[in-house]
Amino acid sequence: DKRLKGLYQNLCSLCDSKSKCTYNLDSSNSPEAALKCLTRNSGEVAYVPLEQVKKYFGLKDRTFKNNANDYVYLCKNQTTMEISAENPCVWGRQPWNVIVSRSDIATELKQLVANWLTADARVPGTAWLEHLQTLLIGSNKMYSFDRKELPSALRDYVDRGGVDVKGSTAECRNKVRWCTIGAIEHEKCNWLSLAAASYGLKPIISCHRGHTVHNCLNRISENKEDVISIYTEYGHIARSKYNLSTVVFEDNTLDGYYQIMAVLKAENTNIRTFRDLRNKKACFPEYNGLGWISFINIAKKYNLLGNTCPENFFGSSCVPGAFKSNLEVYGTSARPSSMCALCPQSNSSDPCPTYGNLVQKNRQALKCLSENGGDIAFVNFKALLSGVDVKTFDETINPSLFNVLCRNGTIAVGLATVDDNCALAEGINAEVVGRADFKKTVDNTDISELFLELNKAFGTVAIGEDNNIFKMFDPFKNEEVLFKDTSIGLVDIEENKYYDQINLYQSLLSNVTDSQCKGDAHRVIFARLSLLITFCAVFINSFM
Repeated sequence: DKRLKGLYQNLCSLCDSKSKCTYNLDSSNSPEAALKCLTRNSGEVAYVPLEQVKKYFGLKDRTFKNNANDYVYLCKNQTTMEISAENPCVWGRQPWNVIVSRSDIATELKQLVANWLTADARVPGTAWLEHLQTLLIGSNKMYSFDRKELPSALRDYVDRGGVDVKGSTAECRNKVRWCTIGAIEHEKCNWLSLAAASYGLKPIISCHRGHTVHNCLNRISENKEDVISIYTEYGHIARSKYNLSTVVFEDNTLDGYYQIMAVLKAENTNIRTFRDLRNKKACFPEYNGLGWISFINIAKKYNLLGNTCPENFFGSSCVPGAFKSNLEVYGTSARPSSMCALCPQSNSSDPCPTYGNLVQKNRQALKCLSENGGDIAFVNFKALLSGVDVKTFDETINPSLFNVLCRNGTIAVGLATVDDNCALAEGINAEVVGRADFKKTVDNTDISELFLELNKAFGTVAIGEDNNIFKMFDPFKNEEVLFKDTSIGLVDIEENKYYDQINLYQSLLSNVTDSQCKGDAHRVIFARLSLLITFCAVFINSFM
C-alpha cells in the first residue's frame, strides 16, 4: 500500500490527507466527500451516483446550493448538460437487488413473499420469519414491491439498468492468464472469472488449458500464461528452472503444512547420525522436490558434502525423475545410474520415472525403504497420514516399523510419537507463482492485488452477506481443483514476515544454491575429454 501511494502520488494529491490518501470524513458518505473534493479542493471531475449529485447540489428541492450552477454533467459523447437538466446523461446504470424465482411459480410466490416480509416476526411461533427476512433482504436493507405489478423476466429487469456486458468495454490492462490442468479445473476457473467480473474485480481472469504442472510452468516462463497455483513441492523447480516467483502465498490449515522427515527402518542399527548416510541406499519422492532439497540443506548444516555433488553422495537409491529434463536445474550433468537402482519401474528409456500424485510419491518412497532395500527415506510426514487427525496413518503403514533421524541428529523411535521438532524442514503447502521478471511491475501488482481481492470476496471468510455464493477454496464437482485442498486463504508477499511457515519455506529455498559442486563434475568432464582423445587417436591411426 505504501509503495503504491509513493508510485502514484498524483492519485492522492487532492485528498485531505495526502500521506494517507483519504478524505477527512465526518460520515461514511464517500460520494459526498468526492463532491466536496470537486467543489472545495480544486477538483475538475467527480464520478459519483446521480442521486448524490441531486442531494449535494439541492436539485430536488430547487435550492441549488454549493454553487450548483457552476457545474455541468460530462456525457460519454464528450458533450455537457446543465446541472438542472431533467434527464441528465449517465455513464452507467445498476438496477436494485431483486428476489428471483422460477417463472412458473413467480406470480403465486410474489404474494407469499410480500406477506412474509410484512409479517411481525415477534409474534410467538413465527421466529422463522425473522430468519427468512434476513436471508432475503438482509439486516440493513430497505425493500419495495407493488402487489399489482406482474413479475417480469429477469433479463428484462437487468436490461433496464443498462449494465455493461462482461468484456464489452475496452480494457486498459492485460488479462490474467491462468493455466489450468484438466477439464474440471478449467471449468472452475471460468466460474471464478465470471464471479470476479460480477464483483467488478479487475484485471479479468482468462482461463487457459495446460497439460501438466511442468507444462504450465514452462508456458508461464515463455509468457504464454501468467499464473498457476502449485504445491511448494515444485517451488524449487519453479524458481531454479523456470525463473518464476511467488505472486501470493496460500495460507493453510494447521495440519496442512509439509513436514519432511528422514525415516529409517526400526531394525537398522547402522545409521545413528547423518554422517553415517554416505554411500547408503536412499529413497526420495521426486528429484529436486522438498525431500531432496531438505536433504541438501541438512547435509550443508553438517558439512557432509564438501566438494561432492548431492547426486553422488548416496549409493544405490531411488530418486524418481532424476533423468527427466523437466526436473533438472542448473544444467546438472553428474547424475549416476545408481540414483535409479532401487526404483521398481526402471527401464532403459526412463530409468526412474515419476508416478502418481504427491501422496502416492511419498508413500512409494516409504515402500522403497521397507520393501526395496532402502536404508533411509526423505518423505513428507503429512502425506503418510489419512484424515485430519495428525497421528492417524494410512492403513498400509505400520508406524512401529520405522524410526526417524531428527534434524538435531538424534533418533526418534516410531512414527506415531515423533515430535514436530524432529522434521528436517516444514512450511506452507502451496503458492501461486508467476514470472519473476515482472515482480515489481504494474502488471504483477495488478495480479497480486486481484488475488487478494478474490480472497476477500470468495475466500473462506468472505466479506458481505452474499459470501456463500461462490467459495474459491471449496471443492468443485467433488474435486480439489484450482487451489490446493489445504488452502484457506491468500497471503500478500509483503506480509510474509508475520507467517513463520512462509519464512521457513523461503529459508529452505534460499539455502539450496546453484553453486557448482566439484570433484564429481570434473570427473564427468574428464571422462568426456578422454573419450574424445581416444576417438581422435583411433581416427588418426585409421589413416596411417
